[in-house]
Amino acid sequence: MKNRKIIACLVIITILLFIAGVGNLLMSSNSSVASTKISSEELIENGYAFGDSDAPITLIEYTNFQCTYCKEQHSELNEEVERLINDGKLYYLMKHVSIEAYKNAEIVNERVNAISDKDSQLSVINRVFKEQEQWSEKNAGELERYFENANLQEKNPVKIKGKLESEVKKLGITSTPTTIINGQKFQGTLKKEEFLKYIETELE
Repeated sequence: MKNRKIIACLVIITILLFIAGVGNLLMSSNSSVASTKISSEELIENGYAFGDSDAPITLIEYTNFQCTYCKEQHSELNEEVERLINDGKLYYLMKHVSIEAYKNAEIVNERVNAISDKDSQLSVINRVFKEQEQWSEKNAGELERYFENANLQEKNPVKIKGKLESEVKKLGITSTPTTIINGQKFQGTLKKEEFLKYIETELE
């Protein structure tokens, strides 16, 4: 009986460690820079695209609407990203990565996917990140009321999840947000100063 209790305790500890590991795997607040660059050419699809595809800077962001660190990065960089897009210096490709625990994010993504006008789509992306706390923990009825108030009743199922999951695995992306700027991968939350410093270097 004593041995069974010990084994049971070890199993519980193992499960708890595994859960903690998975949580850390999918969200990251600390930014780290990969040592090698990634070819961006094959990644220009499977996401929401904004700006001129021939711009000197290509920014690809792997994110999730319900991820708190993703919201932090979006709030930190949003104004600069839009400024660079408007100046014709940046092509922004946002890729929404599915995370099992974030069911509401998948529903929000369907509403964003239903918007055809690019300016409106980017505006809604900004809004849902800014208002994340207002919808992230809502039940189905409350979430629907949020969509009504935000005029986001229309939805369009996202058909690229499988392709995006394969892409994420191939690139070795283990957390959100992960950002690729002209092939340089930054994993974790990027700060404005770090972002602008790298952009300035790429524009020289």
